[in-house]
Amino acid sequence: MIVAKYREFMEPVNAITLTQNIKIGFGFGVSQFTMFGCFAGMFYGAGLLLEAYWSMQMEDVMAALFAIMFAASQAGNAAGFGPDIGKATVAAQRVFKIIDFPSQIDARASVEKGLKVPETF
Repeated sequence: MIVAKYREFMEPVNAITLTQNIKIGFGFGVSQFTMFGCFAGMFYGAGLLLEAYWSMQMEDVMAALFAIMFAASQAGNAAGFGPDIGKATVAAQRVFKIIDFPSQIDARASVEKGLKVPETF
């Protein structure tokens, strides 16, 4: 009885999330296909370069490919963190607003009057 009520309650949610998950999975699959297709194209192009120019060293070509792939990966990460930069800017402005607020406590007054901190132990 409880399981049937739970299924009935979750049926509309499951229908919505199923279509959303299929779309997300398809988008992820397309992005992975594109990324690895680019990698394959780069390796193919590197192979053609090595075949055409015998003076090139395999290590140099692989180092260049690694640098290009790593740079592209990090550019994608940086683009993904774009919205977080805006949130961080707003948070920093709030923190500096708190820091710049003038304090109503005069910390030097207690030293000038000769006040001492009481023993706490």
